Amino acid sequence: MASPVNVREKLGQIAAERILILDGAMGSMIQAYRSPQGYPLSEDDFRGVTEGGKEGGRFRDHPVPLRGCNDLLCLTQPRLISGIHEAYLEAGADIIETCSFNATSISLADYGLGDAAYELSAAAAATRTAILRAINIALFIRVLYRFRRVCKAGSGAAPSRSRAPVEKQHFPTRSPANFRGTG
Repeated sequence: MASPVNVREKLGQIAAERILILDGAMGSMIQAYRSPQGYPLSEDDFRGVTEGGKEGGRFRDHPVPLRGCNDLLCLTQPRLISGIHEAYLEAGADIIETCSFNATSISLADYGLGDAAYELSAAAAATRTAILRAINIALFIRVLYRFRRVCKAGSGAAPSRSRAPVEKQHFPTRSPANFRGTG
């Protein structure tokens, strides 16, 4: 794993060459999310209770309402959070933050979850890291495939790895991946 100094140096080098784009508001994307049936996230979604209430996570019987505790979704709906991260990356973000804006013991105390601050922060970081690894693997495969295709064509030159200008990037109009019923 790269050291923090190397990451800072690399970000500084890239920022000297071009503008870096930070992801957008995680809370707004969570509030804008709609299920395939058109419904916003429910109390059961925040608790991690599956459709029909047949199964429930550890927060099923939590005594305090949890709807609105967006940081909890890193534990109860990690695919939703990953889908939001993916949407921002597809839109051209260079940097994505964790879904841990309120993952402090003081903020989480409102939901009776003050003791879970570290766990929620760790889950947010793990979700973000997992999606970045998947994206990096996909980019590596794409670059390798293009390189092989170019070399087979006989040019012998590697393809350019520069990013498309912002005005040529498309911004997805779809909502983040549906977390229900996906395997």
